[in-house]
Amino acid sequence: MSLTYGKLMFNQETERILIYLNNRLSNVTLQEIRLKPLNNGIVHVTGDISDFKIGDRINIASEKLIVSGRIIGRDEQNNILFTSIEIAFIRG
Repeated sequence: MSLTYGKLMFNQETERILIYLNNRLSNVTLQEIRLKPLNNGIVHVTGDISDFKIGDRINIASEKLIVSGRIIGRDEQNNILFTSIEIAFIRG
């Protein structure tokens, strides 16, 4: 089942979804992802996002979710990464 535009939220207590930065495990975990038209995403995370720079590759993977793209901006105050999405897929 492919992912359509919308919002997915994750419970940090029951589902810890890791985020990879430039193919290395980062120190942040996924809290929420919103997919927007034109292949953009808003990724709300828990943890320090200061290592994430514009142009960096981001990969998010779990048993249910696969997202791959590049950082196009960030909001450090709200722990949000803005991404271009190259691949987005939900497993049903």
